[in-house]
Amino acid sequence: MESTPNDRPLPEAAYAAHQFPALYGLGCGEQELAALCRQGFLSREQRTPEQAPIYKLRYRMGGRQRTRYVGSNLVFVEQVRNELAVLQAAAKRAHKLQQLLRQARRALRRAKSKVAPLLVAESGYHYHGHAIRRKRPAGAPQDGVAKEVAKSNGFLIMNTEESKENY
Repeated sequence: MESTPNDRPLPEAAYAAHQFPALYGLGCGEQELAALCRQGFLSREQRTPEQAPIYKLRYRMGGRQRTRYVGSNLVFVEQVRNELAVLQAAAKRAHKLQQLLRQARRALRRAKSKVAPLLVAESGYHYHGHAIRRKRPAGAPQDGVAKEVAKSNGFLIMNTEESKENY
């Protein structure tokens, strides 16, 4: 089956234009949308008490603050606010996840610092990273392979009945 132009996914710029018509109406292109994904907000300014407030879209791009005039039409302002929320949703989720991970690591550190002295004092256990391990007694036998390697100065010798008879 041949693919027609309608079957193909839209390019990123065309997709953004369809999804964010208000932002494109303000003159925001691909680079501006990428900058708005990370940060950006609507500011409200009251020029005089008698006039309706005006709104501006503010964001940083290339180390400089950029401003786009949105106007005082509250319907259009709300549309821009909603599109901005859609653009920034992924970044906000990632930020929230980082906060939760930081809290979890902090809780693990606290729990570990409280439990570690009890492990050592009570039963000879210790932490190895996040795993709890028991120290080997001084004369305890090693596992079979490690023991043979240690006896043979680092060379592994097969420990079978046949090899014992030959050596």
